[in-house]
Amino acid sequence: MRPRLSRREFLDRRREICRARYDQRHPATYDQVWGQVDPTHAECVSALVAMTPPGGELLDAACGTGKYWPRLLAAGRRVYGIDQSAAMLAQAAAKHPDVPTCTAGRRTPPGVAPRRASHPARSLRR
Repeated sequence: MRPRLSRREFLDRRREICRARYDQRHPATYDQVWGQVDPTHAECVSALVAMTPPGGELLDAACGTGKYWPRLLAAGRRVYGIDQSAAMLAQAAAKHPDVPTCTAGRRTPPGVAPRRASHPARSLRR
C-alpha cells in the first residue's frame, strides 16, 4: 500500500506532471492543434483591447505559445507573457522576440517573496 500523500504533496506532484507535459510533449504541436483563436476567445480579446488604451500594457498569464499576441500587438498594446513552461515560452519568443516573457507558475514558491513593482508587468524579466 502506498503512503497517503498530503494535499500539498499531491498538488505539487500534479503540477510537476503538468509542467513536464507542457515542456516535453506539447510545444512542438500545440499551435497546430490548439493555436487557432476561436470566435468566443476572439470576442474576449477584442473586449480586452477595447478596455485598454493604445500603448497600454497587458499581462498574458499562462500565455503558452502566445496565440493571442498577434491580435493584441496589432491593436497597439504592449504584451508581457508569463507561463510555467519554458518550452512553451520558447515557442512564443520565437514568434514574437520583442515580447518580454517570464517563466513562473501560478503560485509563488515557499520562502520566496513576491517581487514588487509599480506595475505588475514591470516585475517581469526578459
